[in-house]
Amino acid sequence: MISPKKILWRGKSSTEMECRVDISFDTDDGATESYLSKEAITSESYDGTMRHTHMYRYSEVLSAQFTLTKDNEEEFTREENRIMLAWLTSKKTNGLLSVYFENPDSPEYELIGNFTAVEQEKLGNNGIIGYTCTFECISPYAYSPVRKYSYNVANSLSFIINSYSDEYDSFIYPKITITTKATTDVSIANNSVTIIDSTSEGDKEVPVVMVLKNNVAAETIVIDGMNKIIYSDKPNRVIGDDFSWTSWLPLMTGKNELTVDGACTVTFEWREPRKVGSI
Repeated sequence: MISPKKILWRGKSSTEMECRVDISFDTDDGATESYLSKEAITSESYDGTMRHTHMYRYSEVLSAQFTLTKDNEEEFTREENRIMLAWLTSKKTNGLLSVYFENPDSPEYELIGNFTAVEQEKLGNNGIIGYTCTFECISPYAYSPVRKYSYNVANSLSFIINSYSDEYDSFIYPKITITTKATTDVSIANNSVTIIDSTSEGDKEVPVVMVLKNNVAAETIVIDGMNKIIYSDKPNRVIGDDFSWTSWLPLMTGKNELTVDGACTVTFEWREPRKVGSI
């Protein structure tokens, strides 16, 4: 059971709905689910004497449970019941549920998914005193609010971006928006992440670099690393061979030393995994 100060769903917060989410009808005690269980991806040797483990994958998704009661501790009327159920269950696609704890103005984390179960808690035959709601996520963990950093590059600029992802061994691929100041090429390198590049002189360890060529002044180009797409605000622009890379630009957990060459403004946006379990 998750007991925050408030939640925000479909543009309305629990406080706007005159509800509390920091109490529950049942208490958690003892072992509680973290939703981070894994299973091995394996194959067996021909004679069954050894199991070859290729990797481990998560076997669950986060299923967060919330309780909603009225601020004034009264029962919900018939009309209020309709409003509550409509708010919680009307959305047919994935949505974003923001969860607030100490800071009422900034969510501690956000869940992507939808409410899959809404139970009415009754007192007697008809009096509804609250709701127990289950929110099923698309992943085993929550996410940070969107992190966004912008930089003004005259010619060349080096800076550090820190990532606080809870997936230590995985990269994050941010959305990068570039607006050029002149007709210029733009390159972005993460000097903290290297790959092996085969050259005429043999294999070399090099930083990850992305290069955009033949850009015109005041052009905006979006590099969506998560979805592996790139597009321009110039309707007739075909990026094609103008975009070259050793890899889509990754961010690793910890310090990332980046260098941007080319007169432009550049903005990085991403979410980070937050392993919160059921709290």
